[in-house]
Amino acid sequence: MSHVTAAARGTLAGRNYGLDVLRSWAVLFVLLSHGSAIFFAHLSHRKLVDVLGWLGFVGVELFFALSGFLIGGILLRTGQQLRDISGIYGFWRKRWYRTLPNYYVYLVLHVVLIYTLAGTPRGLVEQGKYFFFLQGFAWQHPGFFAEAWSLAIEEWFYLLTPIFVAVLLRLGCSVRTAFFAAVTVFISMPLLMRWGLSVFHPELTLEVHRKTVVLRLDGIMYGVVAAIAFHYWPELFKKFRWLCLAFSIALFAAIFRYQFIGQVDIFHDVRFNTLVLAGTPMAGAALVPFFFHLSPRFAPVIQFHFLTARLSYSLYLCNLLVLSFMVQHLNPKAGLDWVGAGLLLLLFISACYAVAELSYRWVEKPGLALRDRSAGTHGLHKAA
Repeated sequence: MSHVTAAARGTLAGRNYGLDVLRSWAVLFVLLSHGSAIFFAHLSHRKLVDVLGWLGFVGVELFFALSGFLIGGILLRTGQQLRDISGIYGFWRKRWYRTLPNYYVYLVLHVVLIYTLAGTPRGLVEQGKYFFFLQGFAWQHPGFFAEAWSLAIEEWFYLLTPIFVAVLLRLGCSVRTAFFAAVTVFISMPLLMRWGLSVFHPELTLEVHRKTVVLRLDGIMYGVVAAIAFHYWPELFKKFRWLCLAFSIALFAAIFRYQFIGQVDIFHDVRFNTLVLAGTPMAGAALVPFFFHLSPRFAPVIQFHFLTARLSYSLYLCNLLVLSFMVQHLNPKAGLDWVGAGLLLLLFISACYAVAELSYRWVEKPGLALRDRSAGTHGLHKAA
């Protein structure tokens, strides 16, 4: 921890720096993807926008892998307590304190800002499925509150995984067996369903395969595989971190090459819908061992990653609202060159940080305080 000040060490208390790095760049990839799609769209070199869009795709899949690792770790430490409904409910309650307050605030903001005030009651009725994360459960996710598709997948994963494990524990399985079974089912079933739909319903686009809850639960489970490795074989988890890093880089490179050099129609490609949608979160999970053991250096870099990771959930929730506001009040195509477009992108990211800071202080932080008061914080759970 050379070049780390006392203030930076205080920042890192109770957190894992490397996971904060991954979380930070995951959300920054999403911001760069969404912003460039608007501010750079009228410029030449469309390939740059496509590559930044790919980074946004990678960012969301990396969030899935991180969620699986952190949540998987919590569930593994909970262990046999999942046999009882009190153990399951305790897990759910902690997750709900963490995720629901901010989500519902932004959901209502979307309804109020998109519908006129007079039409707000109608809007609440029309978007009622969002309040129960049913908007894309087994059907295409609507365009309204577009970023909520990944949150629905995560919430259903949080709901279903402990129930599945609890049933196996009640049937007499060990914790290890229950989790290996969960990994097998939650990875194989979505993969097979995506393959079947791609083959027998080729009219379905990538949007359906990527954003439907029942088709994407495997994305988070790859992170659980990393959590299982860390929980049962921590020495090997550390020993093979460089090998995992090399595997991740090679897999990301293969995915990038397939999409951009292979000239495939990713919206109707069987291999993309099956293998790429599995390989991307797998590559993200393979990054976890290396970054988990990453040593923090240089206080300003640490502070940046801590700030961005702390705000990552709020940044993800607010970015499209901020972008919509800028598009409405600014003309991103008004004769801007690369410099002007870059400045607008920087303004967009800065505005997202400002809005995210407010929502973190007013909504997310109070929810976390309630969570921690209701049932202490242990280990990695604080960083979750």
